[in-house]
Amino acid sequence: MKLFNELSKFILHTSSKFKIDESHNIIHSMNVLHFAHNIYQQEVHIHPGLKEHRNIIYLSATLHDMCDNKYMDDDDGLYNIKKFLKTDLKYNEK
Repeated sequence: MKLFNELSKFILHTSSKFKIDESHNIIHSMNVLHFAHNIYQQEVHIHPGLKEHRNIIYLSATLHDMCDNKYMDDDDGLYNIKKFLKTDLKYNEK
């Protein structure tokens, strides 16, 4: 639940800061996460090795538009995502 809460806060903050419209904001991110989860659930039975990549699949699905060049410089967006992952979620570079 902590992961979901932190992701939601980051997406809401980033969407507000960069004026990301409704086509790419929190609702879109949650829809993409839902689709990624459904695909993951189907594929993990065929490819059990996916289990170790579950978090990166979910994070990527959720954060994919938080560095979209329609709203910000790609490098700035990636920097913000990396900072969020390291600082708020305590993920390492790997």
